[in-house]
Amino acid sequence: MIITDLTARNLLKYKKLDLHGLPETGLIGISGENESGKSSVGETICFALFGQSFSLGPDEGKKMLRWGATSGSVKLRFRVRDAIYELARFLDSDGNHSARLAREGDEAPVATGILPVENALTALVGFDYDEYVEAFYLAQREIHAPEAGSHAVKKMAGIAALEHAGKELDDEIQAETKASTELNQEILNLEREHTDLEIDDSYLPKLEQEREALANTGRLAKNLLTETQDAAGTYNEGWPKLKSAQARKRFQGFFKFIFLLVALLAGAAWYVLTQMGDSSQAQQLGSLLARIPQWKEDYAQYLHYVAGGAAGLFILTWLFGLGTRSRIRALGENGPRLADKAEALGRFDFDIFPETVEASDEADEESGDGESSATADAASHAEASVTSARESVGSPSADDAAIDRLISRVRRNEATPEEVENFLAEKSDQVEPVQVRVKIEVGKLAGDISEEKERLALAAKLKHDIELAREKMSQHAERVELRELSGELLALGGRDMSRRFNSEVRDLVGRLLPLFTEGRYEHLQIDDNLNVRVFSTEKKDFLNIEEISSGTQRQIMLAMRLAVSQQLVSSLVKDRQFIFLDEPFAFFDAARTHASLKALPRLSDEITQIWVVAQSFPEEARGDFTALIDCGHEIVELTL
Repeated sequence: MIITDLTARNLLKYKKLDLHGLPETGLIGISGENESGKSSVGETICFALFGQSFSLGPDEGKKMLRWGATSGSVKLRFRVRDAIYELARFLDSDGNHSARLAREGDEAPVATGILPVENALTALVGFDYDEYVEAFYLAQREIHAPEAGSHAVKKMAGIAALEHAGKELDDEIQAETKASTELNQEILNLEREHTDLEIDDSYLPKLEQEREALANTGRLAKNLLTETQDAAGTYNEGWPKLKSAQARKRFQGFFKFIFLLVALLAGAAWYVLTQMGDSSQAQQLGSLLARIPQWKEDYAQYLHYVAGGAAGLFILTWLFGLGTRSRIRALGENGPRLADKAEALGRFDFDIFPETVEASDEADEESGDGESSATADAASHAEASVTSARESVGSPSADDAAIDRLISRVRRNEATPEEVENFLAEKSDQVEPVQVRVKIEVGKLAGDISEEKERLALAAKLKHDIELAREKMSQHAERVELRELSGELLALGGRDMSRRFNSEVRDLVGRLLPLFTEGRYEHLQIDDNLNVRVFSTEKKDFLNIEEISSGTQRQIMLAMRLAVSQQLVSSLVKDRQFIFLDEPFAFFDAARTHASLKALPRLSDEITQIWVVAQSFPEEARGDFTALIDCGHEIVELTL
């Protein structure tokens, strides 16, 4: 960046400041007595570039106005590479401040507004305010070495970005560590919740087995009763038919005997009377038959018909008897069938709930809602019904004997329907409360199973959340480890870049210092904090900066400042650059001043425009300047 023109109105001392056609190379001298307005030129350049001066902050712009003026302006024209730019600022006593940056030849400005202009200018020239005052602008103050820890120097050395990245890494490490700590506490809480659940993996299968067994028992009791009732219905329906068939069988047997007897007697009589007529048996039989009223001897020849008819009736009755016996056999099977069912029902253990009615009452007291109370009441009623049914049949042994007798009689089809109905009624009274109680207990178990499943689901979710949290913790640990490694690499890189920067500054100062000190000091040492020790050819040893004269100290510090400026040009600006030195030779004698002025144009190929402010310059050195600007107490309009 090279300044070509500077114009200002009503800023600081000057009502009008017009510096045009400024030389782009060489020395530009500004001289004058104290309070003559020399430093105002440098302050105006600084304000034009950054909206603030070295002595006034960004919020003190109104103090830049000339005494009594209500507004002021400045225009700074400068060259960057092959382009000309103009930066204009306007401010008034009300605190209004505007800025505009434009490129010569372009209709649209590069940027307008204070912040946009600031950002655009920094991107264009390669430095900001802090770097400017650390390198290119030496205000009227004591010359000192650049501070190694300053942001500007770090930026010149290239480590500012590394430190910024390192700071971001530290912030991220803290955030990751905090998140990991929170996750660890979350895991502890989740594990505590999981432990409090006291999960037993065998508990749910036991509940389901118990429910299934109880439901099967209930279904078995109901099925036994239903099957027995069905068999009893068939038995009771067939029992009178069986008795009728049995009576009919006896009746048929009687007539079958009569018919057989008649057939035999009639056949024998016919044979004796017709075939053995002269025998004594025939005479005796005839005598007997003659006693029958209305019997005639001629009837004897018809007796074989009687025998045949009786035989036919016998056969017919025998055939009917076969059907009756078949029906009796079919109906007789109802008894054994019912007996088998009744035996299974009779032997069924209805005492499947050993707890007493009082236990149900206790459960009732523990239940808080109306539905639970109603359920417990039903259970108590069922238990009481079972107890009553047990008492009605006496002791278990007496009950078993009665059932055995009944089943034996049923098996022989001897039990009456009334006896069967009484047996079924008794068993129904036992089965019904068992069914109610089974339903209640199955419902309770279903509730327990549902609750246990919910507990298991919650436990599974807690375990999943724990694993997920542990996985996240592992990810946080990996990120922390990665950032710590990155931070170490950044720190190593920063130290290497800092050493390289110091080495380059040392080399530059080593080249500049002999020019300022007429060859008396050539070698120096610069540590990581930019502290300087210089080698004295006279004393043949390195001296601390405090061990040399103040004039030589200022020469060394000026060389350090110029070396840092050269570093900034090389690393960031990478273009020709101006430098403004306000009273750099204070306390220099004429010889040192002349030597320094002769050395300045030879310092760098990039720092080509050098502004130097002094109260006066040695007469023999005035020819070294490409432009001289003289200031005076009465001059309020300065023109070049």
